[in-house]
Amino acid sequence: MKVAELSEKKTMNFGCAGWSYKEWLGPLYDPDESMLQQYASVFDTVELNSSFYKTPDEGTILGLTRYTKRGFMFSAKINQKFTHDLRLNLDEQSQDELEEFVQLFDPLLTQDRLGCFLIQLPPSLKSDEKLLENFLAALPKRYDYVIEFRHQSWINDVTWQILSKYETAYCIVDEPLLPPEIHVTSDIGYIRWHGHGKHPWYNYRYTNEQLQEWTPKVREVAKNTKKTFGIFNNHFHGYAPENCLQIMQMLGIARPGHEKVLKRLQKHIDRDLAGLPAEGTLDQFTSP
Repeated sequence: MKVAELSEKKTMNFGCAGWSYKEWLGPLYDPDESMLQQYASVFDTVELNSSFYKTPDEGTILGLTRYTKRGFMFSAKINQKFTHDLRLNLDEQSQDELEEFVQLFDPLLTQDRLGCFLIQLPPSLKSDEKLLENFLAALPKRYDYVIEFRHQSWINDVTWQILSKYETAYCIVDEPLLPPEIHVTSDIGYIRWHGHGKHPWYNYRYTNEQLQEWTPKVREVAKNTKKTFGIFNNHFHGYAPENCLQIMQMLGIARPGHEKVLKRLQKHIDRDLAGLPAEGTLDQFTSP
């Protein structure tokens, strides 16, 4: 386990997996303003999921800096070509393509807005120590990486040793497939809450009790890392921003104005679940 020095500054960044959801119009967004700009006025980090499906162009990356301030952190998901199509098997050409992919995000890196890259493996990919080590060894070294396993076979001591060797963070998850175990393998802590819904997982609203159970685990991670990222992936109905703000309050890292945002979110969500028409939109929240 790599433990951060107590004298070094530690940060906790909480946000959601993605921000561009039409169902958040009203609960979180005014329809006449930039979604990202409004999102960034409430949260200080976001997970960029679109990069998993399509390689972004330079204009898209530069656009991310337009509506966010320096210090707002993006985490980008590695494209599925490398994780799902090639299943981590890189040859010389695909290794060059991977380097070109991560280099696209350099405008974020130079402006202190790139948190890390998320490597999410397919559920069918079972533990393969040599495959994992070869892939991690091939990654460009100037970036930070987090890996999310989806198969139980990866949960073992050898995996933690390999991740620690290559300073790659284990993605701590709350989901139906894997246990919510805490393992710190780099200076970054990364937690993803997917939910426990049926169709799909992330159509799920965490209860206060469930979030309270996570607060000591989050503090444990934050104690042993320099940067901790908490990401909620349960975007349906606005559950993700609601649950994110709730756990931020429990951790004592909520800011002035967050309570107002949370109340409006809960009002809209409760009306939605009750089948009532939505009313009004969220007042713009401005970070201090």
